[in-house]
Amino acid sequence: MLGLVHCYDKRRNSSPVSNVTLEIKSQILIKGEGLMKHTKKTQGFFTLTTAIALLAATPDDATAAYEPFVGEISYVAFNFAPDGWFQCNGQTLPINQYAALYSLLGTTYGGDGVTNFKLPDMRGKVPVHQGQSPGYSNFTMGQTSGAENVTLTATQLPIHSHPATAVSTSTSAVAPGASATSTLKAANATGDMTTPGSNAIATSSAALIKIYSSTTAPNVNMHAGSIETTLSGVNVTTTTNTAVTVGNTGSSQPFSIMQSYTTVNCIIAWQGVFPSRP
Repeated sequence: MLGLVHCYDKRRNSSPVSNVTLEIKSQILIKGEGLMKHTKKTQGFFTLTTAIALLAATPDDATAAYEPFVGEISYVAFNFAPDGWFQCNGQTLPINQYAALYSLLGTTYGGDGVTNFKLPDMRGKVPVHQGQSPGYSNFTMGQTSGAENVTLTATQLPIHSHPATAVSTSTSAVAPGASATSTLKAANATGDMTTPGSNAIATSSAALIKIYSSTTAPNVNMHAGSIETTLSGVNVTTTTNTAVTVGNTGSSQPFSIMQSYTTVNCIIAWQGVFPSRP
C-alpha cells in the first residue's frame, strides 16, 4: 500500500530508507552535598530498518493490491484510514457488525463483550510485544502503562545529604565568690553539765572538768584557727540541644519522559484474510 511505513530486519535484501534505533535517553540532575550526577535511562530496544512504500496501490485501491490479516495493525504516513481499516483510537464497535474482528480481539482492549468491543488506543503510545524477556516484566495483551509526564517523589531520589549550618551561641556567666563564717557556741561561765545536748562549751570548774554550761549566753568568737571550715565546689554539666532545620527546595513540577518521536498514523484492518491458528 502506498504510504505504508514498514519495519523489518535490515539484513533482508532491500533498499532501506533509514536505520532507526528506538532508544530512550533521559537525564536527571540530582544535586546534594558532594553529589552532582546525571543518570541515564535507556529503554530496551531492537534496531530495525524503516522504509516507506513509494510505488504501490493507492490507499483507496489497497484492498485489491494488498489484503491484510483481519486485526493487522500498520503504521502509515497519511492521516486517514482507508477502506477496510480503522484508526486505532480506542473506538467502541458493535459486535454484530464486526464479528470477525471481535472473534480475534474479544474484550482485550475493552468493551462489554455482549454488544460491543473496543479497538486498541494507540494515541500517544508505542507497541510492546507480549511475553517476558529475561530481565524484564511480563507483558500481556491489552496491557497499558506509562505516562507522558512524571513527578519525582522523595522515595525515588538517591541517598544524598544536604549541608546544615548551626549557629553557635556562647554564654558566659560569672559565679559569685563563696565564703563561710563558722561560729562555735561557747559561754564565759563555769561548766556545770556533762552532756552536750542543748548546752554550750564553758570554762572548767576547779572540782570537776565540765565543759558544758546551761547558762544562756551570747556567742563568743574563738581563735581564728580554732575551727576549720572547708567548702567543696559542685561540678555542673550543662547540655544544650539545638534543633537545625534544613529548608526544602524545588517545586515538584512534572517533567516529560517522552522519547524522541515522530507522529504517524496507526490503523487496524477489519477486512481481509482471517488468520488461521497454527
